[in-house]
Amino acid sequence: YDKGSISAVYKCGHYSILSHLAAVEEYRKTKLNGKIGLKVDGNAMIPLDPNSKADQQAAFRGMVWAFGWFANPLYKGNYPASMLDDLDSTILPRFTLSEMKRLRQNKPDFLGYDAYTTGWARPTKNCKRNESNTWPICVDGIETLPNGTSIGPPTNSFWNFDYPQTLRIGLKHLYSTYGAYPLYITENGMAVVNESQLSR
Repeated sequence: YDKGSISAVYKCGHYSILSHLAAVEEYRKTKLNGKIGLKVDGNAMIPLDPNSKADQQAAFRGMVWAFGWFANPLYKGNYPASMLDDLDSTILPRFTLSEMKRLRQNKPDFLGYDAYTTGWARPTKNCKRNESNTWPICVDGIETLPNGTSIGPPTNSFWNFDYPQTLRIGLKHLYSTYGAYPLYITENGMAVVNESQLSR
């Protein structure tokens, strides 16, 4: 692949999903009754302007592309509609009908969620391929506004802001969108300077 090729990213993801499917099928033939799941990572998102329909849609789209890239095929048998609409098959390979059926028959036993922070979302203006840094997601994820207001208190990681509602937003999205259950928090926390010296 060419350096920086976006198709390489999506093709690797596609074949990771198919590899996962094959592993699940083989394991379940053993009748050992163990549990197999996956975990997803990504920021929860809320609309920058809660009254803006465009921002509401951007927040949903941002989470669908972050979580649904893997969760949607494994729970519903195919990629999210917005991914199929916006990425042709030279970038995002398509599942065959047989693969979609097998995916639906082999749903995960659980879903893990790496929950750290939340971002404000708005649609990227004039988002175009080869022109916009956010393409193909086309969502601006914002943690700090130009006036310096942050979505929550900063931590010792530049990307991580303390926003307690992250857990509720992310878990609600995963359950309501994919029917994922049970759900586990597989990672959570924040970076703090001299944490061992802080009072409890």
